[in-house]
Amino acid sequence: MQHDQLLAKFREVKAHLKKHKKYLGRREIKIAEKHLRKTPKYSLSSVIKDRYPTFVDALRDLDDALCLIALFAQFPQHLTLDVKKEDLVTCNRLYRDFMLYCTVSQCFTKSFLSIKGVYYRVEIMGQQVTWICPYKFNQRLPFDVDYKVMGTFTEFYIALLRFINYKLFTDLGMSYPVDEAEYPWISKTNSLYLDSDRIRDMQASAIKMFKSGGGAGALGYEGNDDVDEAFKNTPEFQGMQRRRDEARKQKSLFAKCTFLLGRETPIYIIQHLILSFGGQYVLQDQVNELSEKEEAKVMKTVTHVVMDRPLSNADKAKEYIQP
Repeated sequence: MQHDQLLAKFREVKAHLKKHKKYLGRREIKIAEKHLRKTPKYSLSSVIKDRYPTFVDALRDLDDALCLIALFAQFPQHLTLDVKKEDLVTCNRLYRDFMLYCTVSQCFTKSFLSIKGVYYRVEIMGQQVTWICPYKFNQRLPFDVDYKVMGTFTEFYIALLRFINYKLFTDLGMSYPVDEAEYPWISKTNSLYLDSDRIRDMQASAIKMFKSGGGAGALGYEGNDDVDEAFKNTPEFQGMQRRRDEARKQKSLFAKCTFLLGRETPIYIIQHLILSFGGQYVLQDQVNELSEKEEAKVMKTVTHVVMDRPLSNADKAKEYIQP
């Protein structure tokens, strides 16, 4: 520990901040601000490589990281509690990227909506990852929580999730960080929703890559040509086959379904699950902007309606929705 490079960097940062405090005591504000911009930077790459020798080891420890990053992504900025805006924006972007990967690779297996938040479970490279994401409400931060300790863990988890996202997106044949202009999101009422057509194209290209051996992500057991004949008769391989068959059924669970999502429903939750299980969805706001003829055409394709209040025009919906 005494010869660790990261510890030496911490000493440099501490000395630098001490000098900054001295400038503030002398009321040399401009010099202090200029000095603060030159604060030494450090990287946690060496710590992550030492703690996780393989990528599977990092996936095993991803549960707590996703829980904390999803929590910080919902936090408001608070200067008194040392909750920085930069960390919140980074957490939001990293979590959004991870959810995009899970939707494209169709690795969601279970989800549960509870009072605390939304529980998700995915399977990546044979590893099950479970985490909870809070609902998008206005958060009020309590003052009896030590946010500095949480910020320390968040700093490490941010570096961990950045490495994991890079590996996962590389397996999909995509560059990371992804260019914002190439994101399959559409902006509607100041929210970000996934473009279902673009997601289906990405899913098709991902399946081709996995079958050709170009990736080792959620579809890691697609090919059996390189498996030893003796290993095929073992219980381990048969268990892998059963999990693969179940995954194939789950990925086509909503293949024949088109959902009409009301404006009051948590679309930011439902959209990932619908697209991951092979379905499509239509937004109520989008339908309202169409002409009467186009609206009738779209409503004929709808098989399910998701709402959180009584439907105002129930008779019209029953007329268009197919049984």
